[in-house]
Amino acid sequence: MKNHRVAISVVMPAFNAELYIEDSIRSILEQSFTDFELIILDDASTDKTLEIINAYKKTDSRIRVFSNANNLGIAGNRNLGVFHANGKYLAWQDADDISLPHRLKDQFDFLEAHPEVGIVGGYLELFSG
Repeated sequence: MKNHRVAISVVMPAFNAELYIEDSIRSILEQSFTDFELIILDDASTDKTLEIINAYKKTDSRIRVFSNANNLGIAGNRNLGVFHANGKYLAWQDADDISLPHRLKDQFDFLEAHPEVGIVGGYLELFSG
């Protein structure tokens, strides 16, 4: 069994997400719960996605970046993220998602209080920016 260095590994696959990824990254970095790592997997983007990711990596040591030479798709990227994860729990965050400020805390607290539960989800609210 893997030793957990953080409570939560947030896995974020990204492909050509330059329009949304800054908001998505910020929504994780600004969480009230701070014991996490953010694993961002650039899936051979051809826009400025990787440049934006690397700029954020310089500002926060919790960010870990992996860049694919070839496009693996969402499933391949998520599997790669799981492989690199050091957290007790995994959280998915797509590159165009925005998480509410207490998302990770609420999910962590629930899982800790209910060890019989293996997975939690959230709800979806559509918006335009």
